[in-house]
Amino acid sequence: MKKLFFSLVLMFFVLVGSVRVYGFYQDTKVTQLTEVKTHQLLTQNLITENGKNLVPQGSILGVNDTEQFVFEYQVFVQKDLKIEYFVINLTINNEEVSEDLSNLFNFDFQEVVIREDSIQTDLLTGSEQGYFVKVILTVSMNEPTYEQYQLLANQAMNFDVLFTVK
Repeated sequence: MKKLFFSLVLMFFVLVGSVRVYGFYQDTKVTQLTEVKTHQLLTQNLITENGKNLVPQGSILGVNDTEQFVFEYQVFVQKDLKIEYFVINLTINNEEVSEDLSNLFNFDFQEVVIREDSIQTDLLTGSEQGYFVKVILTVSMNEPTYEQYQLLANQAMNFDVLFTVK
């Protein structure tokens, strides 16, 4: 009888421990902003998975062209903090672009609160109360001049999205 009781208690702790470790693993994959971790920087490429290219708004679209890219981010924000987001470090072939080229691109953000919840921030000690936000970034491009087009055509473009809280 003692062995059965001991086995049941052991199985209970293994099960609870496994659930806790799995929850912690899942929560580490979420972008988290707290009083301790106040910012997160994510790098994006201006190319989609299916090889579409960004073209100016109002252009005639070719087979692999699109007028906008949409990026979605799910971010956990600690309770009583407000999220802010910015696009920084627009680069072409890993070189910063001039302000003239940077002004060609429109970065429009939209924020939707998904739900209030808690997230496990440490494996053993605890969790943080807060809310999940879906941040939608729409990237589009204005009509470039011929010189600007020559600099942009068929180039690898990247930018960083900075999430902060205050």
